[in-house]
Amino acid sequence: MSRNILTVPSKAALEALVQHEDREIAFCEENNTYYCYSSTDGGWQQMPAEMTEEGLKIDLYSLNKQIVAQLPPFDLQRLTDAKETLENWKKDNTPYLLYGKELSYFTLFYPTDEKEDTFVDCVFDCLATISNTIYSFDVASEDAIEIWMDFDGEATALYLFDYSGGMVYYHG
Repeated sequence: MSRNILTVPSKAALEALVQHEDREIAFCEENNTYYCYSSTDGGWQQMPAEMTEEGLKIDLYSLNKQIVAQLPPFDLQRLTDAKETLENWKKDNTPYLLYGKELSYFTLFYPTDEKEDTFVDCVFDCLATISNTIYSFDVASEDAIEIWMDFDGEATALYLFDYSGGMVYYHG
């Protein structure tokens, strides 16, 4: 389905418009910015996009980042639910990597009998070193969990996944 993109001279002109449809897209010439209308989010929301020869290109990660930042932080019940989700999701004797591209963050979790801390405790201890604000903790697939957190006032995604295929064992 092809959509027309509304072009307006300024943000003020955009805000003055009436009778919008949800997901209507507008381009503001004043600041070279695209906006998407959402009645549930309170009107015109800036969206990361650019016009290319193929059409409008939307940066989904940046769009998700804006959406997630509007979510309320986890309360104690949601934090407890996330820990239970992690406990039920993990596989025994499996190495996992917690990866945050924007933060250049890597932590490898490897099972051992030398520690008393549980996998869940270790993961949430590491997350607490990044931030105490979790917005989202979702099983993205059988092998990965997507975690959105606040870091220095911005939402950022981390991924926890089975790292068995990334382990190289050697003699030494």
